[in-house]
Amino acid sequence: MDIGERIKSIRKEKNLTLAKFGQRIQMSESNLSRIEKGDYTVTDKNIALICDRFDVNEEWLRTGAGDKYKELREEEKLMKFVRELIKDDDDTLQKTAMILPNLTEDQLKAMYQMALVLQEKNTTPE
Repeated sequence: MDIGERIKSIRKEKNLTLAKFGQRIQMSESNLSRIEKGDYTVTDKNIALICDRFDVNEEWLRTGAGDKYKELREEEKLMKFVRELIKDDDDTLQKTAMILPNLTEDQLKAMYQMALVLQEKNTTPE
């Protein structure tokens, strides 16, 4: 598997279109498509953005060796979420976060349980 195929595998795992993935790494859909096909060179900047935005292990992305994803501590995961919240393109995360202070403790617990169920559905192979 070459680097373009590895990038495509990340995009597919994240269920992102070429356009959405490209936006996250500041790249046009057409250039990303060419990279995935092996017709375009991946720059160090592209690699750095992919690794940062998707927690990808740089060694794996460049060579295929090692683990695909970096293991983040809980604090790092929270900080990453906050960064995503701030730059959320369709403001779904922002709208959700703005609701949270208005919920009761029981409602927050129910929302948490629902989120766990949704997360399980996203990680369970079909």
